[in-house]
Amino acid sequence: MAQCASSRVSRWTWTTKARTTLTCSLPGRPLLLTGRRGPQEIRLAPRPSQARNRRKLQVRAEVAPAGGTEAFLQWMSDNGSSQERITLADRPDSEDSIHSLKSMHYIVAAQDIESGEEAIRIPDSMYITLEQIFQDETVAELLTTNKLSELAVLALYLMYEKKNGEESVWSEYIHELDRQAARGQNAVPSPLLWDPEEVTTLLKGSTVISSIKSRLKAIEREYQELDTVWFMAGSLFQNYPYDIPTEAFSLELFTQAFVVVLSCVVHLQGVKLARRFALVPLGPPLLSYSTTSKNMLTPQEDQSISLKLSTPCKEGDSLEVWCGPQPNSRLLLNYGFVDMGNPYDKLTVRATISKADELFQAKKAALQTMDLGTTQDFNLKRDDDIAQNKLLSFLRLGQATTEEDVRAISSEVSSQDNDSSATPVHDISVLAHVYSFCSNHLQGYDRLLEEDEALLASNALDPKERVATQLLCCEKRILKSTMASLSAVTEEGVDLGSTNPAVFTSHCSLKML
Repeated sequence: MAQCASSRVSRWTWTTKARTTLTCSLPGRPLLLTGRRGPQEIRLAPRPSQARNRRKLQVRAEVAPAGGTEAFLQWMSDNGSSQERITLADRPDSEDSIHSLKSMHYIVAAQDIESGEEAIRIPDSMYITLEQIFQDETVAELLTTNKLSELAVLALYLMYEKKNGEESVWSEYIHELDRQAARGQNAVPSPLLWDPEEVTTLLKGSTVISSIKSRLKAIEREYQELDTVWFMAGSLFQNYPYDIPTEAFSLELFTQAFVVVLSCVVHLQGVKLARRFALVPLGPPLLSYSTTSKNMLTPQEDQSISLKLSTPCKEGDSLEVWCGPQPNSRLLLNYGFVDMGNPYDKLTVRATISKADELFQAKKAALQTMDLGTTQDFNLKRDDDIAQNKLLSFLRLGQATTEEDVRAISSEVSSQDNDSSATPVHDISVLAHVYSFCSNHLQGYDRLLEEDEALLASNALDPKERVATQLLCCEKRILKSTMASLSAVTEEGVDLGSTNPAVFTSHCSLKML
């Protein structure tokens, strides 16, 4: 995807599988297709629905350069946003001259703002939800409970609006999204947009690689269902004089648009289904995400969205909003950044008792009394006490070889609240099994934790390398912390690293998710 040189024209250029280059320019000018048969021009008809939308929003026609700070803020103000207390600044070190990317904007306080005071208010006409796209809550709910997510529909809507160029009522917002280029606050896009080689090289050893592959496959499945929206919501999309989605847009372009939406969509609380996901021009990524902030964009009775600060903010300070209780793997996947102080960071381990186990039914019944299933996910967190993790109880039960052992362990766990005190052999085998599992996972990384920390302390990493190293560093710290906690609950003189966990039953397995 490339952006044209003109300051007034936003233009997406992409190449289809049929080796046809499509360039979308201003309405009223031709759509140029360059393929095997040479250049061809297709004239774009005017969009009939613009008159209806202009009654809601004013499209700026001043001489100010499109996508500029003043033009964007003035457009928001002209359409009823209350933003006198904030302004936009350039994020340091976010310009990418190699890829011709402009510096990123972010919202800062234009004056001191006290705790409890409102910093921003955005009217309902100035953010995008499915209800506003379709003008019909029933259609919106039908689409999102079938094979398409809200994010896919929002991405499709933005793509069609972008093809309308300056005629789109959202052109200023789209210019700002272009400037951000799906980059997070560390100037790095989601790894969903990285080259596959970068993913496998920079993130080697992390299970986030499999998450990236799974998400890309899911995006491709949604792409194949895009035409469903076209036919089910004809009253909307008949206003766009273009081909059906899968012919108008390539999978590559849809993936880019999907990641843009993923990076900035706001999940509104306490609203009906068709309004729960919103694209908010003064929301993220202009608002920085934080894992500890208590600030949230909240819907009001008049359907506007408000940002009230939970703590005072000085003039020039960045405004932050809470990103929700997400681990670093999810922050990187969704927003392109990692917080090394994230209190919600974790690694997830899936433990499974095989149905081939002769005691499967007995173990299943015992696990139910512990509110656990025969396939259960457990979280490992840095500095957590592993003795309090139900993973040990699950594994103790999983490695039992007689019904008497199953009953005894179940009774013991119920009465002693997850106390790992069976026979010494059983305890050691369980602890050694988890210790060995963590140790083997650590060996899958190319570098030691200490080497990662040294790299982060230096300035030798580019933005992608830095954010990838931050993620790997956080994962290794969790694994190291878990191993230290396992050693701490082991009898004195026992080295779990040299204990053979082979006595552990093959019917109970662990997998890092």
